[in-house]
Amino acid sequence: MKKVTVFLVILCTLSQGVHLAAQESRFGASLILGLNAAQIRGDFSAGFNQLGLTAGVKGITNLSEQIDLNVELLYNQRGSRNDIFGPSADLFSIRLNYLDIPVTLSVNDWLVGEGSSAYHKVHGHAGISVSRLISASVMDPTGVNDDVLEENFETNELSWLIGGGIRFSKNIGFTLRYTRALGLSYEDDSSGQTIALRSYFLTFRLEYTL
Repeated sequence: MKKVTVFLVILCTLSQGVHLAAQESRFGASLILGLNAAQIRGDFSAGFNQLGLTAGVKGITNLSEQIDLNVELLYNQRGSRNDIFGPSADLFSIRLNYLDIPVTLSVNDWLVGEGSSAYHKVHGHAGISVSRLISASVMDPTGVNDDVLEENFETNELSWLIGGGIRFSKNIGFTLRYTRALGLSYEDDSSGQTIALRSYFLTFRLEYTL
């Protein structure tokens, strides 16, 4: 709870900061809220079954008329799950909570409106994300792997990401993003059988641009 509280304090502080930055014409900011659909390669489960929250803020720097540099601070819930609707008695799941800092370049197109009301309707973006693990929890019906997995996930993670979005108005938009870890989230071969887990997830989110 302490880590989550610290994140919320940082988030509120940055929200105020990016709001002030948005007053300058070259800078902007967005509030973000959405859903992650996550999976982990190597856990013998298929499908983006682990659903989780994504929330945070984004600072925007206009490098040119159509290109932006974006820096985000996000709270992301991810992990894996063998079935969204399966009975809990047979459920294996991993829940990972992260503080993520994605840095992206976005290319904007389809200019709508004129003057101060103008905005680009669509965009594509790509970049990298630095992540810090806040907490990990494992539900294993066999009771074998819970403690081992929870204690040995990598604390830091580097990922690449790509996505795109559409804006319904100057202030409100929707973004779809795919993120995949460059390294392993977990690796262990002490038992003679190698366990190697790599995180990846889809994000569906709404953005409110200030």
